[in-house]
Amino acid sequence: DSSPTWSPDATQVGFSRSGDVVVMDAATGTVVNVTNSATWEGFPVWSPDGRDIAWLSDESGEYQLTIAEQTGVTKPRTIALPSKAFFSAPVWSPDGKQLLLEDNHLGLWAIDVASGAAAKLDSDTYDDPGRRFDAVWSPDSRRLAYTARVPEEGRYGTVEGVGPGAEPPRLITTLQYRRDG
Repeated sequence: DSSPTWSPDATQVGFSRSGDVVVMDAATGTVVNVTNSATWEGFPVWSPDGRDIAWLSDESGEYQLTIAEQTGVTKPRTIALPSKAFFSAPVWSPDGKQLLLEDNHLGLWAIDVASGAAAKLDSDTYDDPGRRFDAVWSPDSRRLAYTARVPEEGRYGTVEGVGPGAEPPRLITTLQYRRDG
């Protein structure tokens, strides 16, 4: 069992078990298999309103984002992901309109839940299994904070004698992204 996630009202726990996404009632221990799939499904995460669960699936042969009602009764909706990569770490925006994902090609993505449109927000150039963006949404869903690991010209690590104490923090105010190269 892995990737446990509490429902927003703390009455249920969703998790991945034997390749399926399941929901357990915290009071009774009753378990409902939301996916009942022969393929791998994991990294479940509750929508902010607690109605839906999103998870990643390889049912199509490539990773896709899947969103379904937490009861497992309705047919799940799938969203094709923008690249042939291993995706992980889904995070809902507080307003429930977007999901963040990381990929093993060192990319940070925002997926629009309604349209399925994907926007690459940033990419890292240093491949280390222990490094992640660890992105979090602001409470109003308008901003993100994450650990930027790609130094910009003139910042610490790119100019001789510029130490970390000389670098002011950056305030990111839009969901625009920068492309390297």
